[in-house]
Amino acid sequence: MLALLTAAAYGIDGHFGAMAARRLGAVGTTILAYASGAAVLGVIVIVVGGQWSGPAVGWGVVAAVTATAGSIAFYAAAVSGSVSLVAPLVGVLQSAVPVAVAVGRGERFGGFGWVAVLLAICAAVLASSRRAEGHPRLTQRSGVLTVVSGLLLGASILAVDAAPVAAEQIPVFLELTFGVAMLGMFLLARARRVRVRAAREPVIADGTARRVAIIQALVAGVLLGVANVFLVLALHRGPLAVVGVLVNLYPVFTVVAAWLLDRQRLAAPQLAGVALAVIASVLFGVA
Repeated sequence: MLALLTAAAYGIDGHFGAMAARRLGAVGTTILAYASGAAVLGVIVIVVGGQWSGPAVGWGVVAAVTATAGSIAFYAAAVSGSVSLVAPLVGVLQSAVPVAVAVGRGERFGGFGWVAVLLAICAAVLASSRRAEGHPRLTQRSGVLTVVSGLLLGASILAVDAAPVAAEQIPVFLELTFGVAMLGMFLLARARRVRVRAAREPVIADGTARRVAIIQALVAGVLLGVANVFLVLALHRGPLAVVGVLVNLYPVFTVVAAWLLDRQRLAAPQLAGVALAVIASVLFGVA
């Protein structure tokens, strides 16, 4: 249940973040989201507490580096290729990393468990699919970036899982805090190297539209912070492989949020993905 709540928060966060990115750009939206998420987690750390230690800080920094670099690689892959192809492939790789490590540690699944893993991965792929004209394909560059992104984002889950249980929410707080700093440095470096053209970056003339986008980015960050709280709790209470797969059902919740909030119609593959996600969740419960 905690892993599904994590996926739901990540999925709805993705919906609000995507709307904000249309006007603020990917990096600007991510900085705002990380900042508001870090603020939420900072309050939780103050209230709940947690044991500060070298491993807690170290794994928090590792999570920040892998998650932030993975996010940048994802955006770069989406620009170079087709996001409808990049997103599901990243999700599959992101799921595969914790599953592979968990199996290597000796975690075992029953028959229902492996069926649930396959169904959950298929659900994420189908939910991320979009109808598009023509036949989009991955370029060599976007393909490499997709693999890098999936592996790094999967590694960020491993880093959070490796942090001491006594640290509570400290590692994910550090993940977002260091993430803001890294993204800020990335933005400054890009601004110095590249003279950005208006055609490539959103230009906002409407002050109201800008304020709405900023609010959307901040809401996305709050949801990101909540999702990280649920992720830590899920990793402390459940098997790594199961948590890793269920968390990456977030595309299902993204398309459902778009359907409920924006009245976007769901394509047949997306409806099939939602159905498979429900079946996979039930199978995980009985596995």
